Amino acid sequence: MTQAELLSMAAMVGDASDSIYEALKYICFISYENFYELNVKDIFKVALHDITDKTLMGRLGIKLFPEQIGDLAKPEFAELKKLIRYAFAVRIPFLKKYVPGRSNFTDNDVKLLFGIICDQGAENIDGLVTSDIKTNLKLIKTKGQDEPIFDTEWFKSFVYTHGKEFSAITNRNMFFLGCADALFPLYWASLTDRLLEVIEGREGDR
Repeated sequence: MTQAELLSMAAMVGDASDSIYEALKYICFISYENFYELNVKDIFKVALHDITDKTLMGRLGIKLFPEQIGDLAKPEFAELKKLIRYAFAVRIPFLKKYVPGRSNFTDNDVKLLFGIICDQGAENIDGLVTSDIKTNLKLIKTKGQDEPIFDTEWFKSFVYTHGKEFSAITNRNMFFLGCADALFPLYWASLTDRLLEVIEGREGDR
């Protein structure tokens, strides 16, 4: 693949990471203030309309203030975006499961793309993401091996460590974490489709 195509794919991963981070803020807001007034389906619908556009959440007409999103307002929580990027990036090898065997998306392209995403800020903070690029490249070569489910334990570990409020077992926390469990796989599925468009030369068809 060309350098331009790899850079385009890396940008998609970065934009999707920023977008889901914004969506999580709104879900946190619902859990704090309007648990019964706002439907979380609206958050999902707007966010998933274009997973690379973090400004879409503004269509909800809600202005968020730091006190409305608790620990997510802390400066250190912005580091979570680096971890999200890494969690997406480490799954890049599984794209090869959905393209023809003679695709122009080679193992070397996978490694180059992963490197670009890391150079752009992806980081496995505290080693919370347990899978790695080499292992995942080996997995895709195993006959009959399906893509593993999107595990969000790394996300929970981060918020438990950096957010005091999330360690308590409350309806609010279970709502927030449960939504995150559902949102990450949906984002990855949409991101997979977008990345495959580039690999298969269909990006201009959107």
